[in-house]
Amino acid sequence: MELLPEESASFRRVEDWNNLTGVQVELRFRGAIQRTGRVEAIMPDASGLWLAAHASHTRIYVDQASGYEIWVVDPPKTALSRPYRNAAAKLNQVNGVGVPLPRN
Repeated sequence: MELLPEESASFRRVEDWNNLTGVQVELRFRGAIQRTGRVEAIMPDASGLWLAAHASHTRIYVDQASGYEIWVVDPPKTALSRPYRNAAAKLNQVNGVGVPLPRN
């Protein structure tokens, strides 16, 4: 996956955890990043989600009521790599945004 320079990507907090399956996220607690990972599954009522196991990190359940926040990268508007384009398209569907994304 292509890495973006820090200044070219911005992050935003996601309030509605529905439809985040497969999206790469940051897990934050009290403003501090606890972990990054891919959302593997979401509870039917979106009250929690599972982050997939990766490297030394085990699969974990995150309960929304416990104060954890999920943040996603908002990719830059130009020159999106395929992974960012796919994640952005999925989030746009969730948020009801009908803006077409640029193609490489």
